[in-house]
Amino acid sequence: MSIANVISIIALIVAVGGLMLQYYGVILKMKEDIAGMRSKCNPEQRAKDFSNLVSEVTQLSVKVAPFWEVVSTHIPQLLKMPHTLRKDDLLQKMVDRTLTYDEAVELQSLLDKEGTEQSKELQLAYKFALSLLNGKLSGGKDGWQL
Repeated sequence: MSIANVISIIALIVAVGGLMLQYYGVILKMKEDIAGMRSKCNPEQRAKDFSNLVSEVTQLSVKVAPFWEVVSTHIPQLLKMPHTLRKDDLLQKMVDRTLTYDEAVELQSLLDKEGTEQSKELQLAYKFALSLLNGKLSGGKDGWQL
């Protein structure tokens, strides 16, 4: 594994750690807000609290979107290997955003099988790619959009 790959993975881990800390902080605040909303009987206050909650979720989404954009373009590059031509082709389609739903299912299967056979550093890259695919595939074939 080259130094550039190791540095990329370390940078990715640090970025994910920061995002997770921020994410879980927002989630805990949301839990407190929801618990507080349950105890309030005033419908106007509930509407205001709900509006604030929607705003916070939107802000979180905006903050996390660039991270997944980086993951969706850089992680597939780390996973390409000279002896896995079909997987490499599908990863390139993922980067180019031309991957079909059926190809995404195939890539998910390939990554899932191959990821367990890799070093711990590369397993993290496989997990990120799989979580990105899982999130996109969760909408089903009708809602497919990469």
